[in-house]
Amino acid sequence: MAESNPQAQGTRPTLPAPPPYFTLYTDENIETHARRKRKRAAGIGEEAGAAVETMEETDSTADDGRPLFLDPPPPIEGEYIMFGGKYETGYMTASLKDSGVLQLFPEGPIDTAAELHKLNHSLVLNFLELIETLAVRPEQFQHKSADIRAIVNNMHYLLNEYRPHMARDTLRLLMEHQIGRRKRTAENIDRCCQELQSALSSYRQEVTQTLASSQHTEPPSSDVVANVPPPSSDPLRRYKKSHQALQELADAL
Repeated sequence: MAESNPQAQGTRPTLPAPPPYFTLYTDENIETHARRKRKRAAGIGEEAGAAVETMEETDSTADDGRPLFLDPPPPIEGEYIMFGGKYETGYMTASLKDSGVLQLFPEGPIDTAAELHKLNHSLVLNFLELIETLAVRPEQFQHKSADIRAIVNNMHYLLNEYRPHMARDTLRLLMEHQIGRRKRTAENIDRCCQELQSALSSYRQEVTQTLASSQHTEPPSSDVVANVPPPSSDPLRRYKKSHQALQELADAL
């Protein structure tokens, strides 16, 4: 038996290598595949009168004859195998009979909550009987453990019937939370816009009053003008600042 090389084991990659068909996704193959798909959609074959099967076979090969797997396989419908187990694509809960478990509740429409209460009482009773059996006849514990297992499986089956309802209710709560958050955001934006509009209106009135008063005032003498500082432009400056803030908020929205 050949000895293993420790150096080769040390350089072994942690993750497996990608599938080999990733090398087929070259620019040339992608362009060739897209061109053939456009021709097939337009009803133009590689040759006049070519059959659809021949066109599909030609579309799946490159110019040099190598197979192309650029299109994903069609979705699986019905039964499929994963990790050695058989599953169905549609949502379908296996019955207790198919699972090999004794069904302890009646067939047809039932009151699930009432049946769960009954099974819960039976579970407690069988657990007490199991304790008594272990104390008196421990070699017969398997019968009671099988009964407890059947009761628990029936309870799990009834609870799993609520899974679709729970999923829909969880989605509803998530959507309500998102809607409420967006409404609060819209309310905050409206409040900020109203505050800015009121501030702009007040600043506009102050600027208008300042300009009107400066126009109706008699011009002072040159000596007075030399000693009097220029009129304050704070209202105008605040007006421009508020207008800029409103413009930035509108750009952000």
